[in-house]
Parts: sequence; structure tokens; C-alpha cells
Amino acid sequence: MGTEKFSGILPVVNLRNAWRAGLVSLGILAAPFAFAKPSEFCPTLSASVPKGGTVTINVSACDGPFNIGMGGPFPGFMPKNGKVKLGPQTKQGSQIVTYVHSGNDATKDVFYLEDNDNGLVAVNITVSKSKVRKK
Repeated sequence: MGTEKFSGILPVVNLRNAWRAGLVSLGILAAPFAFAKPSEFCPTLSASVPKGGTVTINVSACDGPFNIGMGGPFPGFMPKNGKVKLGPQTKQGSQIVTYVHSGNDATKDVFYLEDNDNGLVAVNITVSKSKVRKK
């Protein structure tokens, strides 16, 4: 179903069924993220950063009992108003993440990291106005 023979040689694809198959394929690829559960090892984290500034967040206690380090952020879980760099685990259980705000007018941002049990750790960022220096 969905294909018909054309001169007995080449299949002609029914575009409606091809579209549905494509959507199903995308759903299969996105399924792990759609069913991701919150981390059992770490609550939601919060940090503040000035507009255009940088903040480091200690995520050492968030990876779980195996101490293999945090993962991410992955596409779909990246911040929209800044950039994130997850540092390597320097000692067993010691790891930081650095967030750099883009300097836009956003007042908040969020990204997600993954613990060693595939649980998501939300990191909420509050962006404050940068202080203007008086001359």
C-alpha cells in the first residue's frame, strides 16, 4: 500500500503516505527526548548572570552515583539566549558548566543537562541588567 507499479518497473510513491512515514520517522528519532524524565539526583538549578556576562555553575553533585559526569546540552535542550560549555570532570565527581549570555534583552534562559541515568537537570538562568558606569 502506498506504492503503485508504473510500467511494472519503477514504483511511484503516494506522497500522502510518504509524508506520514516521514513524520513517524521524526517521531521515532525524537522519542527519547519526548519521554526524558527529570533527574533523580539533582533538583532544578538556578543561576544569575548580568546581561552579556558569564556565570559558572557547579554541577558536581548532579551526575548520580556512578560519577561519570554530566552530558549535554543536546540539540533541543540548548539555551536560546546564550551559550553553554560543559567542562570535563576534573576529579571524580567534580564538574562545572559555564553559561555566557548573548547580550540580548532576554531576562531569562533555560537549558538542560543529562545525568548518568539519562535524567534531565534543568538549569534556569536569570539575566539582570548590566550596570552602566558613570563617567
